[in-house]
Amino acid sequence: MNKKPILLLLFLILSQLSYSQSPTNNVLDLLLEPFNSTANIEGRVYLDINGNGIQDPDEPGIEGVSVIIINANNVGLSTVTDVDGNWNINVIGGTTNIFISNNTLPEGALKTQGEDPNIVTAIENETVNVEPFGYFLVGSLEGRVYKDVNGNGTQDLDEAGIEGVDINITDEFGNESTAITDINGDWFIDEIGAGEVTIDINQNSPNFPTGAVQTEGTDPKTVTLTPAQTLNVGNDGFFESGLINGTLYLDSNGNGTQDIGEDGIANITITIENSLGEIQTETTDANGNWSVLVPEGEVTITIDEAAPNFPEGAVQTEGENPTIFNVINGEEYSQNDGFYQFGILEGVVYLDENANGVQDIGEVGIDNISIEITTSGGDLLTTTTDSNGNWSIEVPIGETIVQIDENQAGFPPIVIQTEGTNPTIQNIEVNQINTQTDGFAEAGILEGIIYLDENANGTQDADETGIPNINVEVTSFDGNTQIVTSDANGNWQATVFAGETTSFIDTNQANFPENAVQTEGTNPTTSTIIAGETISEIDGFFVLDEQTGQLTGNIYNDENGNGTQDANENGIGNVEVLVTDVNGDEQIVTTDATGNFFAIVPEGETTYLINENEPDFPIGAIQTEGTNPTEVFVASDTNTFGGDNGFFVPNPDLEGQLSAHLYFDDNGNGTQDPGEPDMPNVQVLVTDPFGDEQIVTTDANGNFTVDVPAGINV
Repeated sequence: MNKKPILLLLFLILSQLSYSQSPTNNVLDLLLEPFNSTANIEGRVYLDINGNGIQDPDEPGIEGVSVIIINANNVGLSTVTDVDGNWNINVIGGTTNIFISNNTLPEGALKTQGEDPNIVTAIENETVNVEPFGYFLVGSLEGRVYKDVNGNGTQDLDEAGIEGVDINITDEFGNESTAITDINGDWFIDEIGAGEVTIDINQNSPNFPTGAVQTEGTDPKTVTLTPAQTLNVGNDGFFESGLINGTLYLDSNGNGTQDIGEDGIANITITIENSLGEIQTETTDANGNWSVLVPEGEVTITIDEAAPNFPEGAVQTEGENPTIFNVINGEEYSQNDGFYQFGILEGVVYLDENANGVQDIGEVGIDNISIEITTSGGDLLTTTTDSNGNWSIEVPIGETIVQIDENQAGFPPIVIQTEGTNPTIQNIEVNQINTQTDGFAEAGILEGIIYLDENANGTQDADETGIPNINVEVTSFDGNTQIVTSDANGNWQATVFAGETTSFIDTNQANFPENAVQTEGTNPTTSTIIAGETISEIDGFFVLDEQTGQLTGNIYNDENGNGTQDANENGIGNVEVLVTDVNGDEQIVTTDATGNFFAIVPEGETTYLINENEPDFPIGAIQTEGTNPTEVFVASDTNTFGGDNGFFVPNPDLEGQLSAHLYFDDNGNGTQDPGEPDMPNVQVLVTDPFGDEQIVTTDANGNFTVDVPAGINV
């Protein structure tokens, strides 16, 4: 007898009996069951990567998972999934229970598809495909939410958890779950998909302290959870506080506002004493900014003005130091602290009456004058002089420009600055006083035109042009001299002190017309400048040629009748003079305001006749110097002076004394020589300028004296 088939049959029977839930007593049935298993059952076990309960195309099967089957006879069988997670087994027909052996699954596997056990009906000679078993890899999370009373980022012993706060958890596949903190602020949740998980504390939960700021942990946060892991995500501390932001800046213009371009003050310590009595310090950044979170309640902020890099001598223009806040949870506070460095700028504006550049006793200030100050920051400030001409203003440090408004009402219309400068540049230093003095002398304008008098008529006609680039030396009463130059049209102008001023045209300079003689005006010219007024002079010049010359002369009022024009004796203006040249041609010229006249004539003997019947000629005047008419030879290409002509106007109220001596001139030499006797007791008939006669007699020495009206007495 062959024993091998009998031993195999016995092994199969024992194998079947080992998985039986309720073994049958019919040994024959057990022995014959393998030969009767004609029904087939198959299925799949897969990794449900995203936990959606469906095997997506990229989700693999799980290899090596044991699948246990209890057939219709309650006999246990088993099989193992292949590399694709598939399994297959033959059973007898009837009700069949299918189990997954959990200890053969990956760690942290959570079933998302399929029933376990799964009950199916096996059909003889057919294959039953059972629902797949999907498994999602999960882990657990835990953490704590607490109230960080002092905001130090750590849960101290007396700081409690926050109960009843929702913790929203989202795995990397978008699956959402929620945990709730317990009385200690702790929370726990399991069956969370492994991988990247986002944890979001719901700060809108009713029990969450509104406005609290997180001081420990992050919210939301992302963690990586591995399958079957219980991951503690750490503590999340929340601070019931307010936020204080500050800016410390240099208020360059001192207006109490941080303007564009005004820099912050960096590296200054800010000391904060909070409501818990704790001291915090912050430091301003490069822009002067600082920020701090503080508990609710009274907070005191102090700026360290003694810091080495704090602006020296600066005074606060915005904010207070220290500053006190009553902080409310969730509120934000701001404070600006501006500090200003400045100096004092002062001055006096006065009228320099004698133009000596010093404010002498009796020289008064000019009041109500606007002073414009451009600060180092480019801002425009204005102040006004007081009744004494004084002014003072506080200005930022740095280069400062002071401008006195000379065009305003109340300022002398025309002035020359005799002391100081306008504008003035001042370098202002912190807490220093800068002083300036500005003296102004009243002045007028002296202007003139120099032109080429081509027809020598003493008037600038429409087609007669100015002479450009001619220097004019202008000397004011105090001897100060300035040189101005005629422009393209021959015009020139000078601002000069009030008083007597002399202008002198430089006719010797290289570009002055050669052989030019003056036909209008005088050179030099003396003018009396009146403050605030403009005095004009006109100077015409004619260029002589080889055949012509200039005849000039003067007619004056010889007030004292001495035959000489003294310093105080003026010319007689607007008197006609008839000039007859060598050819017999006549022209009439007229004296100017100074009594001068001129005529352009051919070379040769020339006669001029003063018209004593002219309306402007003094009635009854007697010539005391010169002759009328006068003959003179006029040379070509030059100026010929025809002489001075003095005229005396008799005045009965103006007397003089006439004295003389009579003697016998025995030798006729015109001198009384020794031995030549006097002529006593001789009657002398004296006829005065008015035709009145009187007789006087010489004394024993031949002398006589008589009082007569001024003038020619015969």
